Amino acid sequence: MLVLVPSNDPGAIPAKLFEYVRSGNRVLVLSRQPSEAGEIVRSLGCGEELPYDDFEGQKQALQRCFHLWRHRRLEGFGRFPQFERRSQAQRLAEVFERALETNG
Repeated sequence: MLVLVPSNDPGAIPAKLFEYVRSGNRVLVLSRQPSEAGEIVRSLGCGEELPYDDFEGQKQALQRCFHLWRHRRLEGFGRFPQFERRSQAQRLAEVFERALETNG
């Protein structure tokens, strides 16, 4: 999966990033380094971040993925339950419950 971060805002996090991470597939972030999207991908260990103009690095990253896929070793990263809608709804409900308890 490929994520492009706007060049003028390295703090931008494209909404699709979370769907891509949740898919369990590897994610390649192209941006001005470092970016928030790249940090998320790195911290979860589900992909890598490369600069827009690092064509050789991009080529190598795609070749690595292709090689792993071809030899049936491209494993998904599993699901990330913290990004599931159910989990997000539960967390939001907990926030509301705490707010009601303190402001009663």
